[in-house]
Amino acid sequence: MKLVFQPSKYLKDKTVTLQSMDTPSGRFDVAVLDDMIVAAGYGDMTDRIARMCGEVIVGTTTAGDEAVRQLGEYFEGKRKAFELTALVCTGGFSAKCLQVLCEVPYGETWSYRQIAEAAGSPKAYRAAGMANHRNAHAVLIPCHRVIGADGSLTGYAYGTHIKQWLLELESSSS
Repeated sequence: MKLVFQPSKYLKDKTVTLQSMDTPSGRFDVAVLDDMIVAAGYGDMTDRIARMCGEVIVGTTTAGDEAVRQLGEYFEGKRKAFELTALVCTGGFSAKCLQVLCEVPYGETWSYRQIAEAAGSPKAYRAAGMANHRNAHAVLIPCHRVIGADGSLTGYAYGTHIKQWLLELESSSS
C-alpha cells in the first residue's frame, strides 16, 4: 500500500467518487479522488465522506474498481497486501503511525506500544492509538491488526465483532 500524505483540509473543495461493495462482513464503501483511495470503511460512508470533501458522487472509477477487486480478493482470503495508493490527510506522528500500520504483517497483531516504538516515540502509545482511531482507510491501512498490550481487542470503529472477524480471516488464510 502506497501512502500519499496531504494536509487535513486538502479535500475540502474536491469531488470524490463513492463506490460500494458487499462483503461477508457487510457493506464496504471506497471513496476515490483521481487514482487514490481517500477513505474506505464499513457501512454507508456518504455522510462521513461529505464532511471531508466538497462533493460526493456515487459511481465507479477505474481506481475504485481496482480497489473493489483487490478488497474482494482480500475478503476471500486470496490477497494479503494491497497494490493501491491511499491519499491520507494527516501529518506528523499520525502519519508515521499510519505508515507503520502498513508494515504490520498480514495475520499478525501488534500493540499500540509497538506501533509507537516503530514510529519513533516509544512512550506515545496513546497518540498511536488516536492515529489508529482516526484512520480513514479501514482494512487497507490495517488498524484492525492493533490490539492492547494485554492481548485484548480494545476498540474498532466498526465494532470489535468486525475486528475479530478480520483477524480470524487473516489467521485462517496466512
